[in-house]
Amino acid sequence: MSASTSRSTSNVSDEVEVIVSGIRDMYDAYLAQDRVRFDRHLAADATTWESHLPRLFDRHELDSYRDRRTPADLPAIDDLQVTVHRVDVWGGVAVARYLLHAVVANRTPETTRITDVLTRDEAGWRIAHHHAEARRVPDEARPDEAPLHQARSEECP
Repeated sequence: MSASTSRSTSNVSDEVEVIVSGIRDMYDAYLAQDRVRFDRHLAADATTWESHLPRLFDRHELDSYRDRRTPADLPAIDDLQVTVHRVDVWGGVAVARYLLHAVVANRTPETTRITDVLTRDEAGWRIAHHHAEARRVPDEARPDEAPLHQARSEECP
């Protein structure tokens, strides 16, 4: 992997690993019903756009939506599995694209295609925008030569 950046490729690879680890921790927190830990991965001004939501939600609206749900409203998810397809890092901004597979008892796993835009602050990487689309058909297989992550310039494209 080559990088046209002043930062070394290994530093970018390290950032990618931190981002992927954070995304996985966020879903582990969801399974553990640890909202405080889950929310550590979200920027205070994060926006959310999901297939099941009627429109774009800001962080306050997302919190209100989550507060109104009862335990009966939540699906009985046994496991959440993240399959990372690509993570790009441009200085203090990153974009992660991945599939989230929700394993639900007695049902076929549900797959959601997700794009997260992250920003880095003094506490680490936070999701500034989360876009999730429920997949009714599986994505095509990723060609073997397509990189999982790629180093990019410090400047945004």
